[in-house]
Amino acid sequence: MGAYAGRPPEPKLANNLRHLFWECSNAFIADTRYRHDYGLGEIAIPTNPAERHARRKAFKAEREEHCPEIMEGDLEPAFCSEDDLQALFDRDRLEHYLHPADCPKRQQELLVTTARPQARRPKAPGAPAWLTALQQASQQELSVEIPRANVEDGYELDCAFRRRGICFHLVGLIRMPKTEQWRRKLMKALRQVPADPRTMMVPTLTDILACDKHIWLNIVEACIDGIQPSATKWPLEEALELVLKSATIEIMLMVRPKGTVAAGTSERAPEQTQPAQQGATKTKAEKNKDRRNRRKTMKAASKGDGKGNGKVKNTKGKGKGNGKGNKHTYWTGSRSAKKKFVPLPKELIGCEPCDSNGEPFCFGFAKGTCDKAQPGQKCDKGWHKCMKKGCWKNHSFVKHHK
Repeated sequence: MGAYAGRPPEPKLANNLRHLFWECSNAFIADTRYRHDYGLGEIAIPTNPAERHARRKAFKAEREEHCPEIMEGDLEPAFCSEDDLQALFDRDRLEHYLHPADCPKRQQELLVTTARPQARRPKAPGAPAWLTALQQASQQELSVEIPRANVEDGYELDCAFRRRGICFHLVGLIRMPKTEQWRRKLMKALRQVPADPRTMMVPTLTDILACDKHIWLNIVEACIDGIQPSATKWPLEEALELVLKSATIEIMLMVRPKGTVAAGTSERAPEQTQPAQQGATKTKAEKNKDRRNRRKTMKAASKGDGKGNGKVKNTKGKGKGNGKGNKHTYWTGSRSAKKKFVPLPKELIGCEPCDSNGEPFCFGFAKGTCDKAQPGQKCDKGWHKCMKKGCWKNHSFVKHHK
C-alpha cells in the first residue's frame, strides 16, 4: 500500500465502471466494422449519404445532356426506393414486386415528419444483450410513415416508371436504356388510337399496372439463379428483353372491344366511356338496367286495346282500333338508348306518350275512354295523367285541353 499512498481512494463500483467501459468500446468497434466492412457475408445496410450523393451527382452529369430535367422535381427518386433495390441487390434475388407507387419523389420523402428506419439486420457480433434490447425497444416506439407515389393518371404513372428506372440504374441492376425500353413499351399502349372508338378501347391504367407486374414476375422466374451483373452478363437485362418480346405482353397491351377483360388480368377493367354529365350518379350497370326496364314498359304499352292504342311492330299505321292508318310517330327514351317510335291516335297528335322517366301514359284515359284506374294512378296500359307536353297533371287530355 505504500506505493499507492499518494493516490486518492478509488470510487465505489470502480470495477463495474471499467467493465461497462470495456463493453461499450467493444460494441462500438463491432458496430463500426459491421457498417463498413462488407466482407463478413452479412446483409449490408443502405449506403451512406456521401456515397449516395456522389453516385447521383455522377449519374446526373452523365444523362443531363440527353435529359436536362433528370434528377430534378418529379424525376428525382426518393432514397427509400433506392434502398429497397439495394437490399434486393445484396440478397441477389428479387424477393418482392416494387410497385410504381413505391417509388415516390424525393420531395415527398422530405415532407415525411417521422424518420424511416434502416433495414432490419441481424445482431452485430460482440454487441452486449442490453444494447440489442435498447435498439429493439427504440424501433418499436418509432412510428413509420412511408410516402406513396400518385399513379392515378398517365403523367404521374410515367414519372413513377422513370424514377424506378433511375433507381435500377443507380443500384446497378438494369441500365437506363433498358428501363426506358420497359417504360416506353407500357406507356405507348395508352396512346393508341382505336379504329372505332365507339366499340373499341385502349388499355386502361389498371391494365398497364397488371402488365407491369406480369413483366416483373416473368423476370423473377428467369433470374432464379441470381440478379447481380458480372463483367460480361446482365441477367435482368437479358430476361427483360425476352419478356418484352413475348406474345402475352402484346396481347395484354392491344386494343380490345369495350366491355371485355384484358388478357392476364383477374378483375374486370373499367371501360372508357365519355365523361358523364354533371350531377349524374348512376353507374353503367344501373343505366343498362333502367334501359331494359324502359324497353319492357314500352313493349307492354304498345299492345293494342281496341281503342286507338295501336301496336308498335311498325310505324305504317297497321295497328288495331282508331289509330289504324295513322302515320304520326313520337320518339321516346334517352339519347343513349335505342330509338323507338310510338304511334299516336289522331286525337293525341302533339302529346307525349311517356314522362321523363320513360313511364308510358294511358291513351284511353287521355281520350276519356278508360276507367280501369283513378286519375293519377296506373292501369295496365299506363299512367292516368295528362299527356300534354309539360302538363302531366291528374286529368285527361280531352277534357281540359280540347
